[in-house]
Amino acid sequence: MSATVASVLLATETPFAVFFGLYFHDDPLTLRIITGGLLVMVAMALVIWADNKKTSVRTLSHE
Repeated sequence: MSATVASVLLATETPFAVFFGLYFHDDPLTLRIITGGLLVMVAMALVIWADNKKTSVRTLSHE
């Protein structure tokens, strides 16, 4: 498993924690929580996109 995949998997801890807090503890869903969750998801998508782009460039240069 690459470091990128591992870091993305570990970054999903935050959205799961929010979900379980909402479901099991009736925590309020505020705009701040939604914004933070969206920022985490966008950051994870950017990391995956950048890693895929780097991998495809590396693969093309070795052909």
